[in-house]
Amino acid sequence: MEFEIEVVPKSMELPWIGEVNVSAVICFFVVIGLSIFCFVINWQVKHRWKEVPGRFQEMIEFGIEKLRDYCRGNCEHAGDAVAPWILTMALLIAANCLIEFFSFEPPTADLSMTLTLGVLTFFLINVMGIRYKKISGRLKYYIQPTPIVAPFKLLGDLAVPISLGCRLYGNVLSGVIIMGIIYAVVPLIIPAALSIYFTLFHALIQTYVFITLTLNFVNEATE
Repeated sequence: MEFEIEVVPKSMELPWIGEVNVSAVICFFVVIGLSIFCFVINWQVKHRWKEVPGRFQEMIEFGIEKLRDYCRGNCEHAGDAVAPWILTMALLIAANCLIEFFSFEPPTADLSMTLTLGVLTFFLINVMGIRYKKISGRLKYYIQPTPIVAPFKLLGDLAVPISLGCRLYGNVLSGVIIMGIIYAVVPLIIPAALSIYFTLFHALIQTYVFITLTLNFVNEATE
C-alpha cells in the first residue's frame, strides 16, 4: 500500500479571491474557532466571576497562575509582559496541530506558516530587548565583550526565526509522515488508536518547545 506526502503546500481556488494555500484556509478557520473560544471565556470572566469561585473559575485562575509562573521562571525580567503573547502562540500552535484529529493536514506542516511564527517571535524578542534595555543597551549587547563578536551575534539573532520555524515545521511534518506510514502498513484500528495518543502529545510537545525557546530568547535579550 502506498501513501503520498506533499512537502509543497496544496492550493485551492476560492471565489473572488483566487488561488490560496489550503493551509492558510484551515488556519483561518482555526483562528475563527479560537476567537469564539476566547470571546466565550472573556464573557464568562466579565459577567460570571464570583468571589467564591466555582470549578470553571478555579480552572481559569489556576491556568493563568501557572502560565505566569512559567513565564516568570523562564523569563524573569519580562515574564508578565510576554505571558499574553505566549498564551496566544500556545493556543495557535496547539490548535493548528490538533486539527489533524479532523483529518485535515495541520497548517504547522507548512513551512510558510512556521517561518511566519518565527519572524513574529523575532520581532517580539527585539521589541522586549529595546523596551527593557533601550536601544543603546540593545546595541551594546552586540559589542560585548568585544566588538569582534558583533557580526556573529547579529548572525545568530537573524538565524532565530529560521531556526524556530524550521524546527517546528520539521517536527510536525515528521509526525504527519510517521502516521502516514503507520496507516499504510498496519490495520486501521491500530493507527486510529495511535493517532489519538501521537497527535495529542506531539502537538503539546511542539507547543511546549516553541514557547520555551521563545521565553529563553526573550530572557537573553532582556537580562
